[in-house]
Amino acid sequence: MFLVFLFLLFGCSPSESHFHGEKMLMPYEVRTDSRRHYRKTQELIDACFERVNLTYNHWNPRSELSQVNNSTEQSISSDLLELFTLSSQLHQLSGGRFDPSMAPLISKMKRDAEIAHAEYGWEHLIHEHIDAGWSKIRCAGNRIDKPQELKLDFDSIAKGKAVDLIFETLEHRDLYVSWGGEIRVRGRPRRIAISNPLGGEPVEIVELKDSAIATSGSCIQTWNEYSHFIDAKTQQPKKNSKILSVTVMAPTCALADGLATAGMLFDNISDLQGFVKKVESEIAGTRFWIVTSQSEL
Repeated sequence: MFLVFLFLLFGCSPSESHFHGEKMLMPYEVRTDSRRHYRKTQELIDACFERVNLTYNHWNPRSELSQVNNSTEQSISSDLLELFTLSSQLHQLSGGRFDPSMAPLISKMKRDAEIAHAEYGWEHLIHEHIDAGWSKIRCAGNRIDKPQELKLDFDSIAKGKAVDLIFETLEHRDLYVSWGGEIRVRGRPRRIAISNPLGGEPVEIVELKDSAIATSGSCIQTWNEYSHFIDAKTQQPKKNSKILSVTVMAPTCALADGLATAGMLFDNISDLQGFVKKVESEIAGTRFWIVTSQSEL
């Protein structure tokens, strides 16, 4: 399950073409500034999603990422190398908290949560060790070396990367691309409402122009007192904290997606605010919105 924290505040204008559907169980929406070449545009959108499926989708046994996960040494495409490079940047910015090698632990949590809670108790699950850790991966040029047991899952940035891929493929002057709530726009500004996970009025209505926005939150997937995020330092599920959601505006959607996820990995608001200050000072065009169990920051 996922929750859409961001939504567009206007309908389709008469001069726009509107494309929408569902890919990999998540809704997508694309709006362009022209009604010409409708079929060709749809073909390009479909081709982008197929490229994502064949490159980044760890659930697809034929994908490039699945091949990497089943090997110890392999040359990778420029598409996948971009995600490795971005992940390394996010890992460093977050002090090691952002770590795609931890994601298989999350999958195991989801798969075993009901059995673990009902039959064995939660503690056996969170103490079970799985080989993971970004520092165990070596990347030289386009070649990746890693332990056989180490598996990678780029879901935390692949959705944003798919939005970027569609955005960069289509050449329309005015463009709106959204998949699963992650958004990137070009041309005229779009008014985007940031939903409040506590309910009520939106956190803010943002005028998004030539930028991207993404949200990560913990209010949907939780098990007892644990969230669906993994602490990379302990390799255990993070306990639920006062941080409910992090929304990020950034130049690209993959970056916004990754920064939002990284923000949710902090244990306390003070450390998160230090991370926000560091990112906003080092990466032009970034801005954060944080919702806690007490208020918005």
